[in-house]
Amino acid sequence: FGFNLVPLGADKRPVSTGIGTSGQLLRFRWQDWQTEQQTVERWKAIRQQKWWTEVHGIAALCGPISGDLVCIDFDTPKDHNDLTFPYDVINKFLQAIELTWGYPWLVDTPRGGYHIWLRSALQLDKAKLDRAAIGLPDGYHVEVRYAETYAALPGSLHPNGKQYAWHN
Repeated sequence: FGFNLVPLGADKRPVSTGIGTSGQLLRFRWQDWQTEQQTVERWKAIRQQKWWTEVHGIAALCGPISGDLVCIDFDTPKDHNDLTFPYDVINKFLQAIELTWGYPWLVDTPRGGYHIWLRSALQLDKAKLDRAAIGLPDGYHVEVRYAETYAALPGSLHPNGKQYAWHN
């Protein structure tokens, strides 16, 4: 789909690729891919690495390098795995940007939230905006992920044991 990918470990961070000379854990250097477009050939080479058995999912890099890919992340409070983000809030947001629940790039997240993937050339002062969800209890928040960020794609395993899944 024209965006760069990051292999994720069990903790939703880039997968471990080994131990450095000073004993620190080395991870997949996703920052290297913020300026260079991954090719099919390069992705095949990445997939052949010996550490690939530790991969628990895939993330997409957001921003200009991935064709102006944006992930809008509607999150529930971190300590409450039994909550879901209110349907009416998501529905109002989708309607405001002229989309419906049938939008194919709507993702159910493992903690009861949603990701809405879009392409939009944003002019932001920050790579990621994170704000409390207005009118909802503490802990509900909305993130706009753009440049210098990544977000997990469907099929990826969350540390709570559940998977990200396409809503439709």
